[in-house]
Amino acid sequence: MTGTGIENSTRDVVEFDAISDPTSKGFQIAYDALCVFVAVVCNMLVIFLVCKKETLQKPRHYLRCHLAIVEIIFAAILIPINIVTVVKGHLHSVPFECELIYVIGTLSGVAIFGTYSLMAIDLYYFICHPLRYNTQVTTQKVVIGMLVVDFLAISIGITPVAIAGGMKSSGSLQCAPETLNSSQASAVIRNMGFTFQVIFVLVSVILYYLVFKEARRQQERDANQHLRIYQTKAFKTMAGHVIVFFVFLSATIFLIVSRRAVLVHEENASDAQLIAHKVAVHLFRTLSPMADPLVHSLRAPDFRRALRQVFQRSHRVNIATAAGNQCMDQLPDVAFAHVASTSKFVAKNSQVEMNSRLDDEKDAAVGKSLFKSISLSEDSD
Repeated sequence: MTGTGIENSTRDVVEFDAISDPTSKGFQIAYDALCVFVAVVCNMLVIFLVCKKETLQKPRHYLRCHLAIVEIIFAAILIPINIVTVVKGHLHSVPFECELIYVIGTLSGVAIFGTYSLMAIDLYYFICHPLRYNTQVTTQKVVIGMLVVDFLAISIGITPVAIAGGMKSSGSLQCAPETLNSSQASAVIRNMGFTFQVIFVLVSVILYYLVFKEARRQQERDANQHLRIYQTKAFKTMAGHVIVFFVFLSATIFLIVSRRAVLVHEENASDAQLIAHKVAVHLFRTLSPMADPLVHSLRAPDFRRALRQVFQRSHRVNIATAAGNQCMDQLPDVAFAHVASTSKFVAKNSQVEMNSRLDDEKDAAVGKSLFKSISLSEDSD
């Protein structure tokens, strides 16, 4: 591969590196490593809190756990591929890398947007129909919804690769599937996945709009308090969810647009277009896994309360452990002093007992001699 990213007369967006100096590569590696660490740790923390605290074991938080599991898989596989690609400077550093990128990317996209739509439904009933919330949003319905989303994601992610086999280069892009207007079965299934993602996005946006209208109504009802729209309960509840949703949607749109721009120009794609696509790939693989736990889940009041309880309990346990260790450190000295005093007490008692025994023997000897003298005197009489 040359410095311009041309190999076998084919430009590879993933391989292209406009700035090949070590500083740029070091920055990319550090950024990706930080992103995968933050994403995995924070999402695992969300799962741990839901499993640990009974107050968090609710349908809405089960959806957060489902999203966290998808994000861990997404980040733990795709971000390390970014790092390996930057380090080695070329694609195909991992066996079946193209297939793995396509399967995980498509599977995660469908699963994430599907989970967002389920969370939007949960948010809609919680804000707009609070009296019907407990009957409409149950654990059983949430589990069924997650299973349906997972089934669609796995089917759409794996089936095209299983039918088409290995992916080949397509114009300016390697690891590119068939074009959208292809009539192959794998392309049809892939287009179905794209359609499902669009449906999930539309459902989420419509429900967000209805929740926003409820926030406006709350603002009008509380006109005496002079509340702004962002101060209403409905807006505060939906804010984190809307932010992470549009972060992932924006990264996805940026990736699709940059990829289509390179495909349209084929081998005449400019360096700016190639750089834009590379930036889009990095943002798509790193932003959402970090934003979901940090902005959406861990900032929720229930999770913040659970975090405080966990850390306060661990702090109390550490204090108790330190106090116990300090007592154990002092115990040998106390025990030694106790043994020493006990030995002195025993020795003293032994001496007293011996003296008393000698006195008794002395008294007995005196008594015996006195008895003999009395007996002799009687005999003489």
